[in-house]
Amino acid sequence: MIFYNGLSALPASLTKQYIKSCPWKEKFLKFLNFYKSDLPHFSSIHAELELWEEFWKEKTELPSTILDTLKFMDMRGFPNILEAFHILATIPITTCECERSISTLRRIKTYTRSTMSENRLNGLALMSIHQEIVPDINRVIEIFASKGDRKLELLFK
Repeated sequence: MIFYNGLSALPASLTKQYIKSCPWKEKFLKFLNFYKSDLPHFSSIHAELELWEEFWKEKTELPSTILDTLKFMDMRGFPNILEAFHILATIPITTCECERSISTLRRIKTYTRSTMSENRLNGLALMSIHQEIVPDINRVIEIFASKGDRKLELLFK
């Protein structure tokens, strides 16, 4: 529930109707209080929230997602809000991603492969989880061939 309070500061939510009908600052402060120790200057948060609201009142194009908000503007004037949006961007909304990662690791690291190095395990897990990213086969071959530490013996019969 804390996560949804953090979404109340998205610029697309800061319309005049929303500001009047819903206390977005109170909701966002609940989120910020939960992550107080991770914020750089929590003592100046109230002034920063006032500036945040004023900044977005002038804009015509308002980002509606966390990533769009981070890309849209220079956040140097809002260090606490920047850190809050970084936290929001890294929190998974559901547990599906975590469960998928664990089941992938369970498939990859079986008992027979228990001697696999951590680097290889991470690489295989990422390839299995992110199947939509297709590696460039020629580039992989070039990287593999450029390493002199592997000895390949090709036997032709």
